[in-house]
Parts: sequence; structure tokens; C-alpha cells
Amino acid sequence: MNRGSISLTDSELKYLHQLLADSGADELLVNKFAPTGQDANLVISEEDVELILDVLPIPSQEQPETIRRIRQKMSVFLSSLRN
Repeated sequence: MNRGSISLTDSELKYLHQLLADSGADELLVNKFAPTGQDANLVISEEDVELILDVLPIPSQEQPETIRRIRQKMSVFLSSLRN
């Protein structure tokens, strides 16, 4: 299982925490993204990233910037793990 570290802002953590909780994801994964009131570097697996990308809303022009940033960070992170 490939793992790596990713930097997320507090607003990205808040969004991911709520998204994962609403999707019924494993509690350990949900808690990994619990907001701390500050930016954070998290160690996550390739499988975690794939799950997050699966539960993110379909891309659209009306999406908030936070969602676009999360999708971009997760996609780049996944590519770096696979190369």
C-alpha cells in the first residue's frame, strides 16, 4: 500500500471531514480529516485518496474553490504515488 504526506488547509479539512462523514466512510478515515483550526500535513494512502476522489461531487463550473483545490491536490498526490 503506497502512502505519502499531503498538506491541507483547515477549510479543506473541514470540507473533507464533513464529506467523508456524510458518505458513511470508515470512522478512522473520517477522524483523520478532523479539522484542527490550522493547516495540517497528513499521511494518507493511495486507497484513501481514491475513496475521496470517488465521493467528491462531479466537477462543475459552479463548485467552490475549496472543492477544486481538493480535487487538484488529490489527483497530483495520487499521480506522485504511482510514479
